Amino acid sequence: MTPTHPLSPERDADDLALQLNLFSGLASEHAVVERGVSRAIARASISPGWWRLVANLYDGYANIIVKECREHDAALILRVVDRDGSPMGDIVRHICDSAEQMCGACGSAPATPYRARLDTPTLRVCPRCRDRLRNGEAYLTIADEFWALDGSRRVVARVLGDATWVKRKQPLSATTANVQPLPGPELRRLITDIRLSMRSEIIGNHNDDAVSALALLAGLHVGGGLARGSRTLILGPSGSGKSSAIAAMLHAVSSFQLPVVTVDCVDLTSPGWSGAASIGRLIEASIGGDDDTTSFRAQHCIVVLDELHHLALRNDTTGNTAAHHRDVMTSFLGLTGHGTIQFEDGRAWSSQHALVIGMGAFTDLLDYRRPVTVRELSRSLPLELVTRIAEQTITLRAPTERDMLAILREWPALKSLISVCERLGYEVRVHDEAVRRAARVVQLGHDRSTLRSAGGWLVSALRQGLIDALEQSETREIVVSPDSLPIPPTATRPEGPQEPPERPRDGEGGDLPVRR
Repeated sequence: MTPTHPLSPERDADDLALQLNLFSGLASEHAVVERGVSRAIARASISPGWWRLVANLYDGYANIIVKECREHDAALILRVVDRDGSPMGDIVRHICDSAEQMCGACGSAPATPYRARLDTPTLRVCPRCRDRLRNGEAYLTIADEFWALDGSRRVVARVLGDATWVKRKQPLSATTANVQPLPGPELRRLITDIRLSMRSEIIGNHNDDAVSALALLAGLHVGGGLARGSRTLILGPSGSGKSSAIAAMLHAVSSFQLPVVTVDCVDLTSPGWSGAASIGRLIEASIGGDDDTTSFRAQHCIVVLDELHHLALRNDTTGNTAAHHRDVMTSFLGLTGHGTIQFEDGRAWSSQHALVIGMGAFTDLLDYRRPVTVRELSRSLPLELVTRIAEQTITLRAPTERDMLAILREWPALKSLISVCERLGYEVRVHDEAVRRAARVVQLGHDRSTLRSAGGWLVSALRQGLIDALEQSETREIVVSPDSLPIPPTATRPEGPQEPPERPRDGEGGDLPVRR
C-alpha cells in the first residue's frame, strides 16, 4: 500500500508487486477494468489515507473509467473519463483538492509534504505522523494503525487527558457516558473528516456551503461538548438534495453508533389516530433497552424531522384528527425546546443534548432566491415551533443542469433496474441525450418537475423497454432514447393558452400572393 514513485524502475516494480500481494486474497479485485486501472492496482498505487477518496470511483460510478491513478511528489495523479471518453474534470479536481488537505497515513487534515531523505519519496502527512516518521517509524506501520486492508477505518483510541475518546463501531456503553470534549486539534480533524466523507458521497458542488455547515454541526455534536444540542432547519426545493445531505452526514458519524430517529411528519399527521407511533415511542425504540436514559449515547440522540412542511396548521379539523394533531405538536414543541419526553414504560428522556434537524421544502411558500424569514415560515408552522427549531437555517440550492446530469447517471432506481435487465440477459444502453433531455426539462421548470421526476422518466422508459423485450424473444438490447421518455407535454412548454401564430399579411412572409 506504499505509494509508488519514479526513483528507479526496478524498485517501483518490486514495491508494486509487494503491495499487490497484500490483496492476494481478494481475487475479485484483480479484474482489470476495461481500458482502465484496476481497483487493486489503484489501491496499491496511492497512500492508504487517500483510498477512501478514490474508492467511490469504483463503488459508486458505473459509467466512468479510471485511466490513471498514482501518487507522485505528495500529489495525487488522477485521470477519469466517462464511457464515451469525455474527461470528468469536476470529479477529478474535487478528489485531488481533497487529497491535498489529507494525510496519506492517517487521513486527517491539515497535511503538508514531507521528505525524510533524498533517497526517499515525498509524502503528504499531518504533523503528528510527520513526528512519528522522524522518530524512525515506517510509513506503512503508521497507516496500518488507521486502515484495514479493505479500506475501512480501524477503531482508533486516543488518550485525551484523563479520559479516552474511542471512535467505535460498537454502541457506547454506560461506562463511557462522561467522555470529555475533544481538544482543539482532534476536534478540527474530526470536522474535516466528516466534511470530506460527506463530499465524497454527494454528487455536484452546488451545495458545498451546506455540506460544510452540516459537517460542523455533526462534529460539534459528537465532539464539541456543547451544553445544549443544536436545533437546525434545512430548507430547499424538491430535488435539491436534502435527504442525500442528511444521509451522508449520518453515515459520516455512524461509527459513533448514536441513536438516530427519523420522523416522517406525513405519518405522524395522518387523519384520526392512524399513522406512525408518537415521537416518544420512536425515540424510545431507537434508544433501545438502555435503562439509563441519561447515558451519553441516549442523550446525544440525533432526531431528523422529515417533510416538516406537512406539519401545517389545521384550522378546520375536528374530533380525533384535531386531538392527534395537538398531541403531535405538543411533543414537537417539547422536543425542539430542550424539554422532557415521557416514555410509555414510565422513563423520562431529556432532549437537552439531542441534535434535532428539521427538513422541509415549503415550495409554494418560500422564494429561495432570497433569505428565508421567520414571518414566511410562520404562515405554515406555529411561530413557537419555527423559533425553536430554526436556531440555524441551512438552505440548499437546486442542482444545475450539469449536476443533474451527474446525479441522473447514478440514479439508484435506474442502476438497480439496469442490473435486473442484465441478469435477464439484456444489454442496456441509456443514451446521453436522453439524460440531457430529462435534465433540461426539469431546468425549464414549466410544470414544476423535479429531479425525482426526471429519474422517474428514465426508469419508466427502461421499464417499458423491458416489457417490450420480454414480449419479443429475439431482442437482446434495450435502448433508452430521448423519444422513449414519458415526459408530459406540459413540461416542455410554458403554462397558459398558446395563441396560434398570426397569419402573415401579403408581402410579410408566408405564401406568396397569387396574381389573378
